[in-house]
Amino acid sequence: MPHSVTPLPFKPPRLDGLSERLLAGHYVNNYGGALRRLNAIDKRLNELDWSTTPVFEVNGLKREELIAAGSVILHEIYFETRERPVIDRIACPWLIAPNDHEVLRHGFVIYDALYAWASKRKAETHSWPPAGMKAA
Repeated sequence: MPHSVTPLPFKPPRLDGLSERLLAGHYVNNYGGALRRLNAIDKRLNELDWSTTPVFEVNGLKREELIAAGSVILHEIYFETRERPVIDRIACPWLIAPNDHEVLRHGFVIYDALYAWASKRKAETHSWPPAGMKAA
């Protein structure tokens, strides 16, 4: 099932400091582009013949899928946190940041932990298709 665009949770003209044109352009071009790319990669992965596809091709597609998914997720978080009701900021105290640098500081803790975990698994080998996945 293709990934779909999450609507903007705010009205761009209501934000101070960023123009409506800038936000709309970023939403359509950057976020929309990442979603289109993720859908194209997912489509290609679904079309693969797992019994004959070289492992390097699968690895490349999975790597690109991870990059595109990360971009989609980060854009959704960015747009979601532009203008939040006070109650949400109480429920998610990390959103109470004076600026984007503070939010990024918290976000990179998660990224660093994931990177450290993944980097220790470079030597692992995997066979394709994974157990439970039918070969075409």
